[in-house]
Order: sequence, then C-alpha cells, then structure tokens
Amino acid sequence: MICNGKVYHDASVYLLLKNLTGKIKAYKENLYDAHDNNVRCIATKVDPETCAIYELDGRPAQQVYAETIGYKGSDLAGQTLFYPLGRMIGDECYLISLKEPAGKDGFICYKKVNFMDIITIMELKDMHMINEDTIQQIRTAFPKIQGMFSVNCVFRHDLFQKKHYEETYLDMMSAVGSHAGMIGLGEHFNTQHVNQTMSGFAFD
Repeated sequence: MICNGKVYHDASVYLLLKNLTGKIKAYKENLYDAHDNNVRCIATKVDPETCAIYELDGRPAQQVYAETIGYKGSDLAGQTLFYPLGRMIGDECYLISLKEPAGKDGFICYKKVNFMDIITIMELKDMHMINEDTIQQIRTAFPKIQGMFSVNCVFRHDLFQKKHYEETYLDMMSAVGSHAGMIGLGEHFNTQHVNQTMSGFAFD
C-alpha cells in the first residue's frame, strides 16, 4: 500500500461510509453460472490451511474438473478465467479461483474450501448481458444515483483484457453515474471471501 508517497509492506486500509441523506446498497456481480454439465459435488478431501482441494465426491479433483470442462491439456489451473469453481451457500454462489496444481490430484485455490462444501464447476456466460442486467438493477434501485464504488478482482481485469472488453466495461459503468473503482486481490461480499467477482455499492 502507498500513502502520501510512503510504501507500507504490511498494512490494511478500511473505508467506512455513511450516507446522511439517502441509502446505500451493496452489489455482487458474477460473470459465471453452473457449467452446462451442471455438476454439483461434495468436497471430500481438502486442506483448508493451504486452500487445497484434493477430492470431489471421492474422486481426484483434477480429474472431475478436466472431464466436466472437456479439457485435455496440461494447464488445468490456467482454465480458471473461464471455468472457476463455485461454492454454493443456499441460493448464492461464491466463486473460487484455481491457483496451481496440488500434486497429481488436486488444486491450490485462492479461497479456502472446507470439507463437505458443495462445489459447482462454473463457466463464463454472456458478460455484456450480465453487465447490462447489473446496471439495470442499480438504476432501478437508484433513480437519482449519486455514485458507485466497486472492486473488481484482478482476474476479471485479466479476462476483460483477453476479451478486449475492458474499455466497453468501463464505459458502461461510467454511464451509470459517478463511478470509482479499483482492482483487488480477493474481495468480500456479506461474510464471504470471493474470487473473480465485482463487489461494490451504490448510493443516492
């Protein structure tokens, strides 16, 4: 972190906002949905301390993942931009990015996976349509919006770069109203740590 020209190597920043005249609402945008094969698995062998997942439904996690997305190459973890994992909690899905292989069977993830978590293999959907839907939700809730603050996961930035979509995305967000955003390494929504997600809030 850099503040007033000084670099802090081990620091956190907190921003507390209170709207004195209107409301604030939090938003989470996920560009993915369950893979067309719609596989829901139980995490049956994990190491939460290292964010490793080794088995899904008692089978090697790498094997289940490769079969589901139909991938036969060697860079399985590198497919996370298009096929992340999702942790289901009720009706909400919180994304999990793959970091690297864990031995021959598993993955090290950027989000902790717990024993018996319900894990879904996700796939990228129509980004533009999802962005438009998010913007419409914001405009409906805030007819006189004053501004919006958002944090986009660095993997979303990488995805937008690969798809040559970043300028389009920024133009769409700026059209909502005053918008300030940043790129983050791990976001939160409600009580959950998430990957590959936009989290933010709008206020009037």
